[in-house]
Amino acid sequence: MTRTSLAERRRARSGSAAAGMGERTASRLAWTSFAVTSLLFTLAFFIVGAAEPSGIGGGVLFSVMTYSFPLVGILILSRLPKNTIGWILMGIGFVWGLSGATSSLTLYALGAGDRHLAALVDASSAWLWVPGVGIMGTYLILLFPDGRLPSPRWRIVEWLAALSIAAVSVAIIFRPGPIDGTTTFENPLGIESLEAVLSVLIVSIVVIPLCIVASAVSLIRRFRRSHGVERLQLKWVTAATAAVAFLYAVAMAVSLNTSWGRADTPLYADVAQQLATASFFLIPASIGIAILKHRLFDIDVVIKRAVVYGSLAAFITAVYVAIVAGTGAILGAGADSNLALSIFATAVVAVAFQPVRERVQRFANRLVYGKRASPYEVLTRFSEKIASSYGAENLLPYTASTLREATSALRSTVWLHQAGRLVPAAASPPETLEVSSARILTTESIPEAPGEAVAPIWHQEELLGALTIAKSDDEPVTPADRELLGHLASQAGQVLRNARLNADLEARLEELALQAGEIRRSRQRIVAAQDDERRALERNIHDGAQQHLVALAVKLKLAKTLASRSPEKGASMLAQLGGEVQDTLSALRELAAGVYPAALEEGGLHVALEEQAKISPVPTLIHAESLTRYPLDSEATVYFCCLEALQNVVKYAGATQARVTLRDEHGQLSFKVEDDGRGFDARSTSYGSGMRNMADRVAAWGGAIDVISAPGAGTTVTGRIPVRPLEPSQ
Repeated sequence: MTRTSLAERRRARSGSAAAGMGERTASRLAWTSFAVTSLLFTLAFFIVGAAEPSGIGGGVLFSVMTYSFPLVGILILSRLPKNTIGWILMGIGFVWGLSGATSSLTLYALGAGDRHLAALVDASSAWLWVPGVGIMGTYLILLFPDGRLPSPRWRIVEWLAALSIAAVSVAIIFRPGPIDGTTTFENPLGIESLEAVLSVLIVSIVVIPLCIVASAVSLIRRFRRSHGVERLQLKWVTAATAAVAFLYAVAMAVSLNTSWGRADTPLYADVAQQLATASFFLIPASIGIAILKHRLFDIDVVIKRAVVYGSLAAFITAVYVAIVAGTGAILGAGADSNLALSIFATAVVAVAFQPVRERVQRFANRLVYGKRASPYEVLTRFSEKIASSYGAENLLPYTASTLREATSALRSTVWLHQAGRLVPAAASPPETLEVSSARILTTESIPEAPGEAVAPIWHQEELLGALTIAKSDDEPVTPADRELLGHLASQAGQVLRNARLNADLEARLEELALQAGEIRRSRQRIVAAQDDERRALERNIHDGAQQHLVALAVKLKLAKTLASRSPEKGASMLAQLGGEVQDTLSALRELAAGVYPAALEEGGLHVALEEQAKISPVPTLIHAESLTRYPLDSEATVYFCCLEALQNVVKYAGATQARVTLRDEHGQLSFKVEDDGRGFDARSTSYGSGMRNMADRVAAWGGAIDVISAPGAGTTVTGRIPVRPLEPSQ
């Protein structure tokens, strides 16, 4: 079992809020919980509308914000019914829905004049904000994203949060005195005898913010140790949490000297407070994206733009406040002076805006991308490098290294399209080029390995190659990586066209060099074969015809002597010499046929091979189709190749028959020699001297031979050379 599968199983077990339930049961429970929570929010809306129509508007924003928690929760649970974070979101939504419904019921009871019911409902629900805030600020952050604690040491925070939430809730429910809720009636559930104990329990309320701070620290520590998918998920939640914290800090700063959410709250403070309240929507939204769609959206771009726009807004605000409010307060200026100061502040902002924006942009890039360049900078430098006088052999490695640096990939590769294949041309690190194998293209699509992103390189509607990056299994390719990959691929078309031309030229030069070397070796073999044939001819003449002629000369002298002494013996000797002369003539004819058969010149290929078939030890059939006469050199080449193949049949095949087929195929004179012998493994057997001679003869005419054989299946030798039939006058 792989490490990945173990991690997935561990994550599935620990990330399940309902590990003992089946998927279907958990899904049904999730939808039931969502229906109940939605009903609570709906009841809260209609009850408060019936009790106090003018109070609907004030609670709409808070209701929408809190309803986003169960809404995101059901989106997660509908796909992952046992996901712990989804159930926490659902629980937070249920608590706030119950709180809203009971608060609305309290207002309704007040409107109906039933103070006792209003006090009872208010007292029994005044504590609901404690788990609503506590769970949202601790467990949601502490257990994100996999439902597990960062490490066992954080279990104390988990227990402290649970105990403090429970203690404060109990203290609020049973504490005697005015209700700290929708009303200020006396608490009908208060227990006087427990006041001392409850006063101690209520002190634990200070533990809740400490646990929230500790949970935030755990999120930061988890983020610093994270990588891959978990890091992408944490980026979303960290960015959302930071935005909420910033907006709340601003709202608290502007609300120091005023009330929160009252009718007399100044407009600027009210706007800041409403923004802070609405910002809580960012938390469930970021969690939903992190769990379900973390690969779809690029959080780096979101963070960078938020930093840039937020910093520019802060700069403009600071300049305006410093010049208009600060200087105006010091000088005690009137309306006209304030107008002049406003115009001056606008001028300062206009002059300083561009330099400030550039500095903020660099800061945001460094914050998001670290030491590596931003995608815009990468593309700019790459375009400048292409425009410079760099050669293709330098640009390809530069492209690979730039791509790897910009995406933090394990390796990046530049591929060239050659003869239906993708061939690696450059890689970063360079040593990975050796382990990159060529890829066959069966269609126009580019083969993509696991954990890899591919961008094809097109130029003038022609596929020239591809760029690839590979990351580890736990460091996925982001949308920004793919976008940058596509932009670099679109700019690399001309570079790869030049590189492809260079590669094709080098391949052609290498092919020509190989052909030249083969031609030299072929000529050497032809010369060596001719020398061997001359030596064999000399041996045959010396051992055959020459010996016959010497013996005839000796016997003629003896016959001359016998004719003078004994005519009868002389006549007998002369008769014997006549037979030996015929034998000598036959030997000379065989020698002449081996050098150049007369039948070939007189009758052509078919006739010459028929003559050889008559004296072959293996029965041989000669079949010719559409043959005419050809130049003698061409006919001699085919003749001696067929003769060599038939000699191999006799020597090695152990065949019972052979067949030679000759054809004129539209300017190609082809031959095929087949036998039914024992055959051999043509893939593992190299050519012998005879086959090499055949190949050299055919290659000298621009032709080729092919050998097809298998053990027990006989052998077929085919070959062809380009020819031009002779004119009748020739």
